[in-house]
Amino acid sequence: IFSWVDGGFRKNVLTNSAGVTQKSGYAAASSSTWMDPSTWTDIPGFYTLSNVQSCQATATRTNTITSTLSMTSTLTTTQAWPCQAGYYTLPRDGGTFSQYNDENANRGNCQSDYAAGVWSSKVTWSKLQIVYNSLRVNASDHTFAQLVAGSKMLLLGEARDCFGSGSKRGKFVIDLRGTPFAVAGTSGCSVVGPAGTVISESCSQWTVYGWEAAANLMCTDSNQLCTMSCGGSSGGCNLASGYLQLSVLHAALFAEQCGQFTSTMTSTQTATMTSTLTTTPTWTASMTSTWGLTSTVTTIYVTTTTTSTQTATIMSTWSGTSTLAAIHVTTTTTSTRTATMTSAASTVSVASTLTTTHVTAQ
Repeated sequence: IFSWVDGGFRKNVLTNSAGVTQKSGYAAASSSTWMDPSTWTDIPGFYTLSNVQSCQATATRTNTITSTLSMTSTLTTTQAWPCQAGYYTLPRDGGTFSQYNDENANRGNCQSDYAAGVWSSKVTWSKLQIVYNSLRVNASDHTFAQLVAGSKMLLLGEARDCFGSGSKRGKFVIDLRGTPFAVAGTSGCSVVGPAGTVISESCSQWTVYGWEAAANLMCTDSNQLCTMSCGGSSGGCNLASGYLQLSVLHAALFAEQCGQFTSTMTSTQTATMTSTLTTTPTWTASMTSTWGLTSTVTTIYVTTTTTSTQTATIMSTWSGTSTLAAIHVTTTTTSTRTATMTSAASTVSVASTLTTTHVTAQ
C-alpha cells in the first residue's frame, strides 16, 4: 500500500508484488483501519503510480544434516570339534550306556514292566549335551541316544533290577576317556538297604532307591570311567539332580576342543548431508506516484507472443466427392510479464500470463 496524507485525507494505492495497481481510494487521515483496503472510499483511476520498479529478494542458505547410522554386527563363534552346538562327541561310541536287568523280574510288582520289555532296556549315547559354563550334562536328553534293547528310553546314569534283596544286576557306565572331562565327586561309594525296607540314600551324585535296594559305584582313570551297579527286590539308582556334574581334568585339551567363544563385530556408519537453499523474497518495491513518492529504479520486462493456427476439415459425400466444410482460424495472443529479482545468492522470477483466443469460422 502506497499512502499519502494530504488535505485531511489519506490517499492510498494497493499494488501486487510486481507493482501492478489493484485498488485505489481514500480514508480519513485519522483512520486507524486505513491499512484495510475494504474500508477505503473507492475512486478508480484517480490515484496513479509511475516508474514502478521490480521487487528485490534476499536468499539464505540452510544446511540440513541428516545422519543415518547403520550397524552390522557379525558374531563369529570359534568352537572346535568335538564341542559342536552344545554336544560333546564321545570318543568311544556305545561305551556310555544305562541298562536294566530282567533276571527274576517276571514276578510280583515287576511283572507288568517285564511283560512290556522295560526290564530288558538298554540305551547308549554317542554325544552328551553339556552346558559348558556349568559343566553339567542333561541326563534326560536323548538327541544322540539309541535304544538298543527293551522298550524304555532310560536316563543317563540310571540302572535297576528286580532280582532280589541286595541285588546289583542293573548297570550303567560313563566313559569319558579321551575327553578333557571327568565325573565330579567321589571315586566310589556303596549302599545296602536292610531287608524288608524301602530306602532312598545318597551315593556321590546318585540316589539309591527302592525295596531292599543296593548299589556300588566305582570310578577309575581319574574319574573318567565310572561304573555303577544297582538293583534290589525292585530297586535302582539315578542322578539326584537330573544332571551329571563334570569337572575339567585336562585344561589344555578343553581349551583346544571347547575353547572360549570369540566374536568379531563389524560396525558400519553412514552419514548423509543434505544442503537446502531457501529463498525468502522481501518485497521492497517502491514506486513514484503523481504526487511525489519516489523509489529505486529497476526494470519490468514485458514480452508478447502471437500464434496463429489454421485448421481445414474435409468431409466426404457418398458420391465420392470432397467438400471443404470449414476453415477455423485461431489466433492466440500470450502476454508474459516477468519481474526479475536478483541477489548475491539467487535469482527469482515471478511471471504472470495473459492469454486471449480469437476463433473465426469461414
